[in-house]
Amino acid sequence: MLFRLSTFLKLAVIVLIAGLLAFFFIEDIKINFGKLTGDLVSHFLAAVEPPSSKEVPSGPSAPAFSNEPYLTINAETDINAPLNVKETITVPFLTLGKGAFKTTLTSSQLTADRTYTFPDISGTVCLTGGNCVGIGGEVTSSGGIPGRLAKFLSSRRIGASSIEDFYAGGAAITIDSAGNVGIGISSPETRLEVAGDFLAEGDIFAQKGVVAQGNLLVEKDVGIGVKNPAYPLDVKGKIHATGDICTDLRGGKCLSQLSASAPFVVGGGGISGSGSINYLPIWTDSDSLGNSIVSQSGTSLTVSGDGIFEGYLIGIDSSGAPIRFATTSGGYYVGFKAPSDLSTTTIYTWPADYGTNNYVLTTDGSGQLAWTGLTGGIDAYGSPAAGQVAFFYDSDTIMGDSSFAWSTTSDTLTTAGTIAANTFTGPSNATTTIQSAASLTEVFAATSTYALHRGGEAVLAVDSDGGVSLNARGANQNIALTPSGAGYVQLIRPQIEVGTSFPASATSGQMFFNANAGQLYVYSATSSKWQADRTTATKIVAASNSQNKEKADYVCDGANDESEIEAALNALPTNGGLVFLLEGIYNIGSTIDIAKSNVTLMGSGRATILKLDANLPADEHCIKSSGGGLNNIVIRDIQIDGNKSNQSNSQSGIMFEADYDNWNPFTDISLVNLYIHDMSGNGINFIDGVERAFIKGNRVENSYYGIYLADAFDSIITENQVFSNDIHGISLEIWDWYAPKRIVVSDNVISSSTYQGIYSNPTYYSTIANNISRNNGGNGMEISGSYNAIVGNVAKENGDSGVYIWGDKNAIVGNNAKDNSDYGIYCNGENNYIASNELSDNASGAINDAGTGTTIQQRDWFEVEASSTQTALTVTQSGAGYAAVFTGGNVGVGTTGPSAKLTISDGAILASGSTGGTPASGAGTRMMWVPAKAAFRAGYVNGTQWDDANIGGFSTAMGFDTTASGLSSTAMGWSTTASGMYSTAMGRGIEASGNYSIAIALNDQNGTVVSQDNTMAIMGGNVGVGTTTPAAKLTVTQSGTGDIVNLYDSSNKVFQVADGGEITAWRNATLTGGNLTVGPLSSPSNLSVATSSSSGSCATGTTYYYRVTAVNSNGETLGCAEVSTSTGDATALDVSWSAVAGATGYKVYRHTSSISDGASVALVDNA
Repeated sequence: MLFRLSTFLKLAVIVLIAGLLAFFFIEDIKINFGKLTGDLVSHFLAAVEPPSSKEVPSGPSAPAFSNEPYLTINAETDINAPLNVKETITVPFLTLGKGAFKTTLTSSQLTADRTYTFPDISGTVCLTGGNCVGIGGEVTSSGGIPGRLAKFLSSRRIGASSIEDFYAGGAAITIDSAGNVGIGISSPETRLEVAGDFLAEGDIFAQKGVVAQGNLLVEKDVGIGVKNPAYPLDVKGKIHATGDICTDLRGGKCLSQLSASAPFVVGGGGISGSGSINYLPIWTDSDSLGNSIVSQSGTSLTVSGDGIFEGYLIGIDSSGAPIRFATTSGGYYVGFKAPSDLSTTTIYTWPADYGTNNYVLTTDGSGQLAWTGLTGGIDAYGSPAAGQVAFFYDSDTIMGDSSFAWSTTSDTLTTAGTIAANTFTGPSNATTTIQSAASLTEVFAATSTYALHRGGEAVLAVDSDGGVSLNARGANQNIALTPSGAGYVQLIRPQIEVGTSFPASATSGQMFFNANAGQLYVYSATSSKWQADRTTATKIVAASNSQNKEKADYVCDGANDESEIEAALNALPTNGGLVFLLEGIYNIGSTIDIAKSNVTLMGSGRATILKLDANLPADEHCIKSSGGGLNNIVIRDIQIDGNKSNQSNSQSGIMFEADYDNWNPFTDISLVNLYIHDMSGNGINFIDGVERAFIKGNRVENSYYGIYLADAFDSIITENQVFSNDIHGISLEIWDWYAPKRIVVSDNVISSSTYQGIYSNPTYYSTIANNISRNNGGNGMEISGSYNAIVGNVAKENGDSGVYIWGDKNAIVGNNAKDNSDYGIYCNGENNYIASNELSDNASGAINDAGTGTTIQQRDWFEVEASSTQTALTVTQSGAGYAAVFTGGNVGVGTTGPSAKLTISDGAILASGSTGGTPASGAGTRMMWVPAKAAFRAGYVNGTQWDDANIGGFSTAMGFDTTASGLSSTAMGWSTTASGMYSTAMGRGIEASGNYSIAIALNDQNGTVVSQDNTMAIMGGNVGVGTTTPAAKLTVTQSGTGDIVNLYDSSNKVFQVADGGEITAWRNATLTGGNLTVGPLSSPSNLSVATSSSSGSCATGTTYYYRVTAVNSNGETLGCAEVSTSTGDATALDVSWSAVAGATGYKVYRHTSSISDGASVALVDNA
């Protein structure tokens, strides 16, 4: 080896600055040890140049090393190859030291190869042969159960015991030096002390100790069956004692001391005395009881010393002394007392109210008391004038003011009012004069009779009903009412001949009132019959039992009455008319056919009954029109009885059947106020075409279908009652032609249908509104079709859903569905609209949306349909109110199943603008965007950290109690603060107060403040690059290829950690303290170390001794001969050597004294 000294010392091996090593913990720098093999370098040639060149003598071998440390490692080092210690080493080959003490590892004579495995989590050291030694003297364990205490399973084996310990609050059980045990008590004074409740599900035995053996000492209340005892011993239930029960009270009496006849037992002692049944006891002595004067028998309460009064609510014996009502002071009282001897039972009943002034209580001898006014004296009221007549206002009051006056001068009584007299009698045969007046009115009682007599004959009489009779009884006496001038005679109630049978002979125009029929008749000589009054009907038909058959054009005989009815219909004019059916029962044996337009068939309401005969043939109905093409037909005010129980075929009440081969519908058909029941077929039946049908005010019940409308357009079904039908109540269907369209079904009541209340299959553009459909076996309403409005209906207590929709683009709005057995609304279609319905107490839920594109806008479910051309929802709010408030549930945007209060799927969130201050303050959990400051907050604070004053502009804070008050600051984690401008704080407890500072806490850094500007500080814990388990402050792991660490000075690389590839040329580096070994793939040609007085590497004017060794995978040579040189001012050293075959690296050692003299050797380079 040739050593050459030059002006500057240059080392080819990098020496790193100690401060740099403290920051970069490089895991991939390895030191590989192995046995030395191959040729050893016998010697090295060295040459030393300036200041004066000289030859370094060479020898056959290099000097031997001392026992000083051969290798010193001052940084964390990984050993990735076996470490072999030469067998000849007998001294400890591994020494671990800390402080003043150390531990060594050495070996003794081995008889075979041995492998020692370091302990894993089981805590054992295992040999190759399988034997394991546990920590602490060959005690082994196969592992335990978390939370279980350990116990010896055998003398040298530990396992889990049956005791579990999950308490995390400190010491729970304490055993002191005296053996006392405390549970929740750190200083027990007795053998067992427990702080808190003590529950024993088995027996508790007291042992020797502070308390005598067999005793149990409890210093607080004890409860048996009582959770919160209020007494030293509080027992719920019976107490059973095999021994005595005693008390210290009243002389220490016990239960055993009581006599068998002792009537009372109180507490733990006996009470003497005796008493009688039903009497309340009284203390006769301090420990004796006896009878009081108060007793109770059943509901009778008696206060008496002489017995019990039976049958009274309260009985008081007051014969000897009064019952007194007294004040607490003063000595005065009010008393009541019964006589000494009562001859009979006297019961007084008090009046129901208070008496008024001057009234006294009186009795009528029955015991009923009453308030009676005092008598004696008459009160006078009024201010009468002279001559006025006084009168009694009541029994004891005279009123002076009246309407009568008496003139003493003319003996005349005058009045300013009206005189009413039952009888006015003047002197016999005398002239009675009534003074003339402007008008004279005679007022009679409503039911009185009056007569004007001429002699003994009543000429003018008024009966009790007000009827006036003029009698002219003489042969030549006539009654003449002769008006004068333009006047006339008006008979308000003329009396016509009355009888129960018509006169035998009559003249035309003669009138007769039939008393049995209650009807007025006029005789017609033309028809030779008595004719009743006529109506507006074109034709009248009477039933066999109609009351006034005389007025009818056709009278039925009670069999096949449809014949007379059809005859009347056929007799109508060509342009139609009205056929009126009088009251009565019409027996129908075949269909009543209507074959004309502009026809009205009208009855007398439910009194007109069309009843089908039993067992009618098929296709026979009560009323029918066939073929279509007719218009303006009205059927109303009739009852139709289908006689269902006696039918074997299907008969409808009213049947309109148009042509099924050609479209020829009926138009303007009205069915009004009909009562149709017990039909074996449909109550009302339209098939094959009808336009503008009007079905109103009918009641249809106990039929097959109630109202069946098929192939219909522009029709109305309203205000009907449809009950208890076999299939559906109201049904809209296709028969042979078209689905119903533009139908209005409104204000109907449908109940107890076997299947659906209202059913359509299908209908379009129709309105189902304001109906009540309840208690049906199926759905309240089942609507199939599209573009329908189901509005304002009530559907409740139905066997399936309230409203069931099959179809598209229907509106279901404002309905009330309650107590249905399935859903309130079941929707199965596309693009339906459901809004503002009241849905409650439905068994399966409010709404089942089984369709697609449904828009739901309920108070608890609100959806808005959007399109590419319309804004889906715009909420405009003025003033201080709330635009929208969601008080519960989840809101979804882009999803139908939101899992959180607000769920947004497949879309972004945009909050723009700068209007809006901090919306909340104080403690709470929230996510908050502040537009005015462009600031964001999310998490929880328990103070004012997120109040407006602590929110910096453009800042972000997330986590727990985080504060970002600086401009553009960010705080994340737990109690972190970013107060500097553009600062960032992350982790826990740390603060970044410097501008442009970054503070990162890897553990709790409460109180740590990074106040320096332009600073990044990572506090606590380890940092890993390429690893998740860093073992040092900084651990860099390379899993691929390429450089691991590069350091540059400007554009020049000053440091490199490579993965084993080519090492590029470096400039220089400085090692401040400590040693470094670096192993490149190829030997460097020189080693240069910059020297300066402050570098800590080389000192000016110092002599250094060097030795170089060669290394490869097998180990290290003993090195060349030692060389030395001294540095001058501002000088450096160049050290060079010749390459050695097989070497993969070189180590350079130096010291300030001879390396061979035993002084410490410094490894300055591991090339």
